[in-house]
Amino acid sequence: MNGPDRQPIRAIVLAELLATPVALRFAGDPNRLLLASMIAGQAADNGCLPTHLGLGKATYLDLLADYFPFFRSTAKDERIEQIPEWSDLQKLLLDHRAGEHDSELWMADIVATACAGRDHLWQDLGLASRDELTRLMQVNFPNSPRPTPAT
Repeated sequence: MNGPDRQPIRAIVLAELLATPVALRFAGDPNRLLLASMIAGQAADNGCLPTHLGLGKATYLDLLADYFPFFRSTAKDERIEQIPEWSDLQKLLLDHRAGEHDSELWMADIVATACAGRDHLWQDLGLASRDELTRLMQVNFPNSPRPTPAT
């Protein structure tokens, strides 16, 4: 028998995060919705990211204060496998960032951290769908190399 369906928890946490009042300069950041989806995914035990999304505690608390004040994470603090390519991945992403939002720096660290996971990247990030990953990459790293279609 499968465990309990965690999707209602995800939906509730996502709604609570997005209902949180936020400063205007952060409300317009397209990453707010994506970050909320990752945090909601964690609440539903989705993804492989550590509690602080791979940002470290201080940076994560800054992210919450800016984008989701009043939210308190209940995610378990689990360590993720370190991968030797982490810095290379982060640099590749930063080299191709859009340069429109400071949150792109966080996204580079989060994506590089999730690459240590063993599922599809969108699942390891705790996102709800592949479409969210596509949006994350288009918004943050529009000039990053894309896979070529198989022939």
